[in-house]
Amino acid sequence: MGESLGQLRTRQLRRRQCRVPTGIERYQIEVYPHPATINLFKLDRIIKYKKGKLAERQLELMKLCQYIIDILPSLEPSLNLSCSTGILPVSGSSKLPEIPTSVATLKALEDKLDALLCAYIGAHWWYWGIDRNLVLGDRTTGYIVIPQLG
Repeated sequence: MGESLGQLRTRQLRRRQCRVPTGIERYQIEVYPHPATINLFKLDRIIKYKKGKLAERQLELMKLCQYIIDILPSLEPSLNLSCSTGILPVSGSSKLPEIPTSVATLKALEDKLDALLCAYIGAHWWYWGIDRNLVLGDRTTGYIVIPQLG
């Protein structure tokens, strides 16, 4: 069996001297939106927008959008919502994006929000490094980075 895409990317990034986070350098990090949202939004549990009945997922996705709009612009680093990406409304607007009514279009919005959150987690790592991020795991077994608030 050949090398997986993840193994190939890891090997390529190691050649560029990317490594497990330890300070201010170049990194290859793995991030997941769910554990990050618990810390960033001070939640007791994940926002369950990925599974369940369509109506339940729609409600949870609305919550996630509202947290992103209300909280991420107030954190450091700040998520600048003043430029419209088409994913969320422009800063200063409390209007939520229209929540899709089909599973396929709901999945597309979920993917966009996940990408936005993952990019923010990467920016949080870049800005704070190990001072305000948890690194769970190690180079041998794998690891993820989760933002911590100050």
